[in-house]
Amino acid sequence: MAKFGQSPKYDDEIRVVRKKSRKLILKILEKKPLLRDEISSAIKKELPKNCVDNILCICNYGDSKPEWMHQVRWALTDLRRAEHIQYNPETRKYSLMEY
Repeated sequence: MAKFGQSPKYDDEIRVVRKKSRKLILKILEKKPLLRDEISSAIKKELPKNCVDNILCICNYGDSKPEWMHQVRWALTDLRRAEHIQYNPETRKYSLMEY
């Protein structure tokens, strides 16, 4: 049974991707701004056990991409909301916030 606030649809190996991605994204973006797909590829290299392609996202958006990619997108959203990273719509790249 899932804990309160936790979805039973994915196992712990998938759910941990979002948590670990938040830390990895900050490390990855220290070098240079990157596209979302480039960030996802780097996350997959760092977390191959957790980034399995055969578990598809079951959201109702018609997107049949792997769920781990959805978790990476959520991690990007978390970091943007916390103002740790920014998104440039012209280049479509994410970068660290400059203070």
